[in-house]
Amino acid sequence: MPGKLTDAVKSARSTILIRESNERKRAFEAWYDGKTVNVLTEDTEEVDGRLYTVGYTPEYVKVFMPETDSGKITEILCFDAGCVIIGR
Repeated sequence: MPGKLTDAVKSARSTILIRESNERKRAFEAWYDGKTVNVLTEDTEEVDGRLYTVGYTPEYVKVFMPETDSGKITEILCFDAGCVIIGR
């Protein structure tokens, strides 16, 4: 088929798109650094042998925080190393 892209071109374009997507994701998440946001807690997950409550911000950013009750809206302070629950 005329004008068909080679696998090498497809692979190179895919690599560029993945890199740009990852950079935008990091920039979007970095926006939360130092901000206080509400998180709807939904579940508990174990990571490296520790239990964390998992929730989502209003913009659907997944957040892991020290274990707390699920199903609540919790106010947290975000920073590069993690999140702190406000009022604890």
